[in-house]
Amino acid sequence: MEESPKPRRLLPKDSSEIEAIADLQTARLALRWALERIRAVESERDALRGKSETESREKRAALEDLRALQRTFNYYAAKLQESEVLAKTLAERLETARAEAAPEEAPAAPSREDLESPEVGAGALSLRQSYKERLSALKAEHAAELEALKKSLEEAASRTVRKVQVLAQEERERLEHQVAHERESRRLALASLESRHRAELAALAESIQKRPRL
Repeated sequence: MEESPKPRRLLPKDSSEIEAIADLQTARLALRWALERIRAVESERDALRGKSETESREKRAALEDLRALQRTFNYYAAKLQESEVLAKTLAERLETARAEAAPEEAPAAPSREDLESPEVGAGALSLRQSYKERLSALKAEHAAELEALKKSLEEAASRTVRKVQVLAQEERERLEHQVAHERESRRLALASLESRHRAELAALAESIQKRPRL
């Protein structure tokens, strides 16, 4: 029994098939190059992402600083409230002092003769005048304390508000500048990456065009 002839290896029939094979090899090279470029772009993207995460941490730190300033403001606001409570306490003390300054009731009612005596009249007048002067002094002292406390609290609150406003404005400007800088940096990085990618594609296309066809 005769053996069947082995199939011959098919060869290109004409130059068009040879060109097709060459184009296939070129396409494979282009795909390999594209894969390498994709990996490079992904690597650069990961690097930019890491930079973005670092910048995000810096933003969070700046926000924490701003929250600390807000806590400082709340602290001084609470101090102001405590001072108002103290002022109320001083007012209550004044009322207590007024009550203590009032003449105490005598344990026994004096007789009419005693009340009409010149000594008792002079003593009562002197005592009344003494209590009146004491009450006036307490009123003046209390008013001075309240005025000084009010002025001190207003100055402290004003300084705190101004400080918080200045720091908040500085922080806002810093964050705006940082965001603008980050946006510009990303734009330039992407533009550079795109330009480099286009140049490499153009170089590859030119190389393919200059390659002699078989």
